[in-house]
Amino acid sequence: MRISTRDGGGGEIVVAVDDSGPGFDAQDAERVFAPFYSTKPGGLGIGLSICRSIIEAHDGRLWAEAGDLGGAVFAFTLPTHRELHPESEQTTDGPS
Repeated sequence: MRISTRDGGGGEIVVAVDDSGPGFDAQDAERVFAPFYSTKPGGLGIGLSICRSIIEAHDGRLWAEAGDLGGAVFAFTLPTHRELHPESEQTTDGPS
């Protein structure tokens, strides 16, 4: 397994995880993120779907592609910084 990072330009970082497993067919690159889809016997098929939801909630993007030497590459972007807007912040102050 290889983990790499790089500057994605435009204020984002790219993190990639490359493995040497069996990989997947190119047409399944998007399908692996569908809830309850699994290539593993007994797999629940929710891990990558949850990962994508978390990354997108932080203004990032997650995708998969075939590896150069077999296996798969899962990569994601995240912004290097995020502006906070006070009007969108919520507080939870207990009962009044």
